[in-house]
Amino acid sequence: MTERNDIGVMIEEIEATPQMVADKLPEFMAELQRRSPLFEGRHYTKVYAVGCGDSLYAAQAAQYAFMKNTGLPCQACEALEFCRYDVDYMPAGALVLVISYSGTVARTVECARMAKRAGATVVAITGKERGALAQTCGEAVVYHIDSRGFAPGTISFSASLLMLYACSVALGRANGYLTPDAAAAQHAQLAALPAVLRSALAAGRAPALAAAERYTGLKDFTIIGAGPNLAIAHYGVAKLIEGGEISGTPQELEEWAHIQYFTTQQRDCVVVIAPAGRCCSRAAELLAEMRFLGCGSVLVGTGDAGDLPADFALLAEDGVDEVYTPLVTGLLCALFAYSLSLASGKQAYDFPSQQIEEEHYRTIHHSAFRPEAEEVAP
Repeated sequence: MTERNDIGVMIEEIEATPQMVADKLPEFMAELQRRSPLFEGRHYTKVYAVGCGDSLYAAQAAQYAFMKNTGLPCQACEALEFCRYDVDYMPAGALVLVISYSGTVARTVECARMAKRAGATVVAITGKERGALAQTCGEAVVYHIDSRGFAPGTISFSASLLMLYACSVALGRANGYLTPDAAAAQHAQLAALPAVLRSALAAGRAPALAAAERYTGLKDFTIIGAGPNLAIAHYGVAKLIEGGEISGTPQELEEWAHIQYFTTQQRDCVVVIAPAGRCCSRAAELLAEMRFLGCGSVLVGTGDAGDLPADFALLAEDGVDEVYTPLVTGLLCALFAYSLSLASGKQAYDFPSQQIEEEHYRTIHHSAFRPEAEEVAP
């Protein structure tokens, strides 16, 4: 059977995400319970979360949850940066979570080899129990999701992020930083997310499409965020590129005022990711500046827009801890990217040719390791 690649695949996966979170959270918790020896009785000094592409964005978005729930420093690293640079300065007692659903990405396998060589505890976060990554790590937290076909990855990103959140609670409970009651409270917050996601999608469809119709034809967006949602600025740009073949620039919320402010024009649009939390007061000031400049703006967040004067707003209900909001804002950014694809008349997601597709996957999955990694048995 030919894998589907029509535009409907992306929205089907977006709409399936709330139920996926509801269904998979108990499975993820059971998997972590099965893997409890990875956490119980261990005295880790630092957590690294490592990946490429969407896996990297999930790592970056989840690092604040790890610090909140475990009391440990957590560093999210891009795979090449980790295996070629950061690994050489890793402290003793580190836990390295290497994230790749396919388990075949060359750079993440290299990360696992180098982390093992350095003496860290290395755990694959993957969908392939017998994949190259899991086999290299020797330890794996495995999860499975159902994909509708070939489209910009959305449900896989949400699942990776959910698993990392669950891992942060499991580790915090195991190392004693979270009491049993505190761990249960964090699980309750995660269990409440499906309802938030459902209502966010229901409320977000109309403004997402209206914004997409306003900005159809615009070929370059800036997406800004802060804290846990800086990662979603990068993720949102990735979905624009993968979905509508639209360029984008991710930027830290504050740095937009120092850099992109000077080149922003009336024809431009800035997507501002600002859920209820510590970035909102600054986001309000920057949205006022965008209005002064006359450029378009789309707000992605939680709660009431209130003093956030955006042209369009995609908002989820309030009450989600800011460290967990990337699961919500990521879904709304994906909805906006899909809406832009739809408004532009896109019919399907595919490579321009089979040759380009083969070359792309060869570049990702077949790459030489650094020499020291070759010395580590797979």
